[in-house]
Amino acid sequence: MILVLTHADTEILGLRVVAESLPDGFPPVRAANPAVLGSRVPDLGGVEAVIVRLLGGRRSWDGFDELVRRCEAGGIPLLAFGGEAVPDAECMAASTVHGGIVTQAFEYLVQGGTGNLEQLLRFVADTVLRHGFGFEAPEAVPSLGVLGAVARDAGRPTVGIVFYRAHVLTGNTLFVSQLCEAIEARGANAVPVYCYSLRDGGEGDESAVASLLKSFDVDAVVTTVLAAGSFAPGDEIALVAEVEALKQQWRRQLGPPRPGPPRPGPPRLRRALRSDAAAWRVIDLLPRHLVLTSQLVAGELALTTKAATDALHKLALRRQAVRTRPAELHQPAFQNPSDRPR
Repeated sequence: MILVLTHADTEILGLRVVAESLPDGFPPVRAANPAVLGSRVPDLGGVEAVIVRLLGGRRSWDGFDELVRRCEAGGIPLLAFGGEAVPDAECMAASTVHGGIVTQAFEYLVQGGTGNLEQLLRFVADTVLRHGFGFEAPEAVPSLGVLGAVARDAGRPTVGIVFYRAHVLTGNTLFVSQLCEAIEARGANAVPVYCYSLRDGGEGDESAVASLLKSFDVDAVVTTVLAAGSFAPGDEIALVAEVEALKQQWRRQLGPPRPGPPRPGPPRLRRALRSDAAAWRVIDLLPRHLVLTSQLVAGELALTTKAATDALHKLALRRQAVRTRPAELHQPAFQNPSDRPR
């Protein structure tokens, strides 16, 4: 078994996707978020290798040193990484496999995407566990491209679908596939195009997106990408990391989830919430949804609107300071007509 411990829920989501495409006989893959574990270390029975990624480095998880001790005592290969795009010296030093293997494995995480996650698992299985499934080198995800293979009927109209490249990196493309299926069911071709921006400048600028759509002779376009606000190449990875860091802050403020029925008496702000409390489940909606409303939370978690509002209120009471994107990425907001520049 390969155990993956990562602060990035997006990677856990991606692992769920790639697990279905691993070959027969591949070691089972189990994943968990250290933020949920607290200081506990998972049972290592049957574990052949451990991959750890800590967005805040070695000190961001109280159980890390104990994990290292158990892996060393049990002879279990450990590959440890930080959350930045450059190697983390402390995590590298704590790894128990050859430094060259750790460095190569790190490149798969830097490039991101479900394809690279699958190849990372294959790489570890072959180079560390001595299997022979085969693996490919890390592949950079282009800033602009078409999702999957597109089959077009010349007798049908064609609809282009434009969405953020970040969805490709995190494996969150189910909604795109469903939209394509719905369009095709209505008698049209669907061309799903991902990009990081619709603005001018760079590989993914507006003309590049338009040129790609034009090459498919699209008759209409559905876009989920903002024309004004955008991210430079790689910034969406930084945004996901920021959201993941915010999730860890919220988890620390909520306290370790406690089991059992609600305690009697009036609610207290600092009391640890049950492990199945709605507030915990709301956190897991990030970063798939970067904006959370009561209606969205209610629909995603099958809650009443009141319960969803209460869950958001519990998080708001923690008074977390949310970092905003740089000012130049936003259009100014005017609250009153008199605020507008003349």
